[in-house]
Parts: sequence; C-alpha cells; structure tokens
Amino acid sequence: MLRLEEALWDLYEDLVTVSPSLKFQVNALSLSPISGTPQSDHVRRTGLLHVDEPTLYGSIWAPTIDTRYLRYDQIADWLARLMRIGGDKYMDYGREV
Repeated sequence: MLRLEEALWDLYEDLVTVSPSLKFQVNALSLSPISGTPQSDHVRRTGLLHVDEPTLYGSIWAPTIDTRYLRYDQIADWLARLMRIGGDKYMDYGREV
C-alpha cells in the first residue's frame, strides 16, 4: 500500500514539475460485491461484512468489508489519503487522517 501511495505522490510531483497548473486527483474506489451474488453470500458467511446498511453495502464510495490484511475502517482511511494526492485544492473529505 505504501509503495502505491509513494508512487502516486512521485507521479504527481513529476507531472506538476512539467505542468504546474495541472489539476491532478486520485479517484480511489472501494470494491464491494453486489447483494445476492455468491461473493456477497461468502462475505456474509465469513464475517467480513461490517456494515450491512443497504445504502452503503455495495457502494464504491464507502468500504464496508474487511480484507485479509485491513479492516474496513483502515481501508477508508487509506482511500482518503490516496484521494488527497494532488486533490486537496479541489476536495473536502470531511475526515482527518
């Protein structure tokens, strides 16, 4: 994760060096299985689903599922950090990381 984050910062810095007025933003999304699919059933059976709110589960904007390495809240924090790369001037994330 840190390697990806560092690589994106390096890319941003290189691009801004070439074009200082460049508007650069990372669009970090969360993958969630679609309700009613075998993957969705598996997530529920294994206890990885933490937020079973229909307006959030299945959303690409709000992580609701743990992975093997990160909890859903850690994923949300990481996505927020990624979206800050180059985008602080344009976005209000509402959450301090």
